[in-house]
Amino acid sequence: MDPGDFPSSMTVEADLDGDTWTGAVHDAFRGADLGSVRSVYYRRPSQFSLAEGMVGPEQRWAYREARMGFGGVLLALDCLWINRPSVMSAAEYKPVQLTTARRSGLKVPRTLVTNVPERAAEWARSLSGPIVYKPLGGAFHVEEGRTHVVYASQVKDLRELQDSSLSLTAHCFQQWVDKDHEARVIVVGEEVFAVAIRTDSEAGHIDWRSDYASHEYEVVEPPWELPAPQ
Repeated sequence: MDPGDFPSSMTVEADLDGDTWTGAVHDAFRGADLGSVRSVYYRRPSQFSLAEGMVGPEQRWAYREARMGFGGVLLALDCLWINRPSVMSAAEYKPVQLTTARRSGLKVPRTLVTNVPERAAEWARSLSGPIVYKPLGGAFHVEEGRTHVVYASQVKDLRELQDSSLSLTAHCFQQWVDKDHEARVIVVGEEVFAVAIRTDSEAGHIDWRSDYASHEYEVVEPPWELPAPQ
């Protein structure tokens, strides 16, 4: 079920009587009894769908109440989450990811987060090879009801870094490291599942998400030995 259907086509009826919530969640096609939920697979739910005609303050209020009420009831369920949103939120910060990887013994390319054009240009010139821009908050961006995707991209002309618009928000630049393929790993409990993603397209080589049609997948075993954390 997609929480994004709340509250336009999804309802919640939750009653706290004792130490657990009872009731149900219903959408247009199915319902779920809160007391019977054993696990929740949390994967990119869409935004809450609010009624048309609300002005800005009304939308912000309604959205916050939906998140705290509807989302709060789900979070209070005593069940297995893959993964619990609060944990995912902490892990989604790219600077935290890179620091954690480095301290765990993984190699991390030179990375700069800045909104100062002069610093970005100076940093890029100090490197011996190309650099790549990566969005900090994920690839998906919703604007006027339409979903746009911002892919990682190589910066081919360093003069672009001196554009004053770079000062409007934080940007992440990283030293480009050439690669043979991507690898994605999923951990469930103590089990580790890994897959190699190979592509023969130029766009897919820079950002594999930009050309799914070119993918070839192969189940692989990740290396179990890492250098000592630093």
